[in-house]
Amino acid sequence: MNRREFLLRSPKTSPNIQAEFVQVLGLEPYTGEWTYKQASHLLRRTMFGATKQDTESILALSMTQAVDKLLAQVRILLNL
Repeated sequence: MNRREFLLRSPKTSPNIQAEFVQVLGLEPYTGEWTYKQASHLLRRTMFGATKQDTESILALSMTQAVDKLLAQVRILLNL
């Protein structure tokens, strides 16, 4: 299915559209390795100018803890 076809579908024409939408967005939890490479990638995607020390400190946490820590910092900045 192409993007246009997917976006033109409605819940009336496709009762399972919510499941299809989640699948297209790729919201499956990451279950791969948690290595320096993945930690570095996460910080490049969520920070500006992450250093080696930043990567090493986030790598000491589990993947879930690292994401929670990054989101907590965003909440503080946005006063949520």
